[in-house]
Amino acid sequence: MKGLDLLVFTSLIILAFSCTNKSKNTSLAHGSFTTAKWLESVNHIYPYRNQMLQNLIDSVPLKQMNYQEVIKLLGKPDRTEDGHLYYKIGEKKFGDFILSTKTFVIKLRADSTVEWRKIHGG
Repeated sequence: MKGLDLLVFTSLIILAFSCTNKSKNTSLAHGSFTTAKWLESVNHIYPYRNQMLQNLIDSVPLKQMNYQEVIKLLGKPDRTEDGHLYYKIGEKKFGDFILSTKTFVIKLRADSTVEWRKIHGG
């Protein structure tokens, strides 16, 4: 009887966790971009950026924007260098070692308008 109770209890725990994960993923299943979710972070980890990135690229006319408009939309970049704005999307880690980083890069022209945007890494 104890073995059966343990099996039922374990099954219920697994079911509860799988339902929780599915509902969390479906809240942004279509990845609709919002500035609030884009900016949300915990210790420089952005849990929603990867889900929203394609929607951002497809639906927001970044090439028509200037630096100030980009900052208003996406917030301060994680890094800037030579007219490039770098927004961290995610990292793949093994323990404390970073194996790869996915970054959204925006290149600005001399007049501070967006020249291009790319996804780097993955």
